[in-house]
Amino acid sequence: MALTSALQLPPWIDLSSIKEIPVGLSSKQIFRAQTQTQESVLIAKYEAARRMYEKEKMCLVALAGKGAPRLFYHDDNNGLLIRAYIAGTPLADMGPEPDLIARCFDVYTSCANLEVDAENRRHMELLGRLHPAVISVLSSLERRNLPRLLKLLSSSPQIPCHRDFHPRNIIVSEEGKPFLIDFEYYGYDNPAIDAARMCFNSSLSLPFDTRLDLTNRFLKHLQETISFSFQDVELVAGAYFRALTDMTVVIARQEREIGVAAERRQEGELLADQLARQVDDIADSGGHFARPRAETGNTPGFSRASRGF
Repeated sequence: MALTSALQLPPWIDLSSIKEIPVGLSSKQIFRAQTQTQESVLIAKYEAARRMYEKEKMCLVALAGKGAPRLFYHDDNNGLLIRAYIAGTPLADMGPEPDLIARCFDVYTSCANLEVDAENRRHMELLGRLHPAVISVLSSLERRNLPRLLKLLSSSPQIPCHRDFHPRNIIVSEEGKPFLIDFEYYGYDNPAIDAARMCFNSSLSLPFDTRLDLTNRFLKHLQETISFSFQDVELVAGAYFRALTDMTVVIARQEREIGVAAERRQEGELLADQLARQVDDIADSGGHFARPRAETGNTPGFSRASRGF
């Protein structure tokens, strides 16, 4: 059903300018349009995802354009949001310098203290959702460590987090300013997972030691802005949680996107292998990251540029 025939849009939207943007498997429809004054906007229509709609609206209203697109209009009855369109490029498509990635941490912490009506994340539930094919790629050491790492994530302090903080959800404007988008998963969680989701993302072609340096900058920024901290081992746990969750989601989509799923699964296997070695390093160093030697190239499993989740 066309958007204009299903809803009564505000009169300042130019109906003739509305064009749908394909978003693949999603709980919402996205349209680009112009106002009567030729300003570009994005229209998001949430079909049955009421909680996602409420989280997106709450964050955009609270941030009021600070590090996120400004919200112009919302229709609670129809699950409709109209926000500013950010003319720019996803961070995932830029080959960004580490300093630009670190600037995104400012945007992240701007939404880390919003009020949210939600329970703490129970990470141990992931064990019951893992696809057998995911479990099969884990080593015996990883299988032994996984329950302990997930329990650590659940028992450690949690704060309101974006919970989908990755390079494709950062739009860098034409003026070079980063904007965070897609707040549908916002809620309490351990921010170490978001740190891993951003700094270890396969779309960023960075050496492993540079990624570790970025996680340190992320942690320092949390400490300085909201007085929050996490341990190195929580970052490893967060990286495992992110990798295994992504692999499970990908395998569930294999029937529709076989080629993409195979690529993502291979990346997940390489990531799991790299992280297994980091678990060994932590055990050897008493709970802290062993700094890798300087590298001349990208670490296997992280060097390929591809579309992130």
